[in-house]
Amino acid sequence: MPEAAPASLKPAKPAPAPVAATVGTRREQSLRAVQIKKFPPSALATLGYGDFDRLAVKVPGDWSLADCLKPVTWGNVAGRLAEDALKTRKDWVGSVIELHHPKFYAEVVIRAVIRDEMKNPCGLDVVCVGPAQDKSGLGAPRDLETGLAWVDPVKAD
Repeated sequence: MPEAAPASLKPAKPAPAPVAATVGTRREQSLRAVQIKKFPPSALATLGYGDFDRLAVKVPGDWSLADCLKPVTWGNVAGRLAEDALKTRKDWVGSVIELHHPKFYAEVVIRAVIRDEMKNPCGLDVVCVGPAQDKSGLGAPRDLETGLAWVDPVKAD
């Protein structure tokens, strides 16, 4: 007749069923809404032309063009486009970045690499150059639904 198993070898009680995750409080949600929007370093893809390159980045759907034109937005990728410490690569000023958004397509040109007080790259000064023009003649993104110049709802307010 088999012996009874010691208490330490008896099967454990089944784990309780997982509880559904709760949505954060209003304070947490409001803090999430004010976080600075930044592209992750892996978001920028080069097309391989050299010092003056054509780059592409996918813009999240909840971002606007105004978010993309802020220098701090480019803080995570600025190091890839800045002069390195050994001076073997220069700043990629003049390069074009294609912005692929679910609602618009835009091209921006890098005017300058912005550096902090310790000379580390911390952002990019970019300007939209097209592919369309707004009513004032300035470069504007192309609306993917209509094909016309896209009007940024954030800027229009």
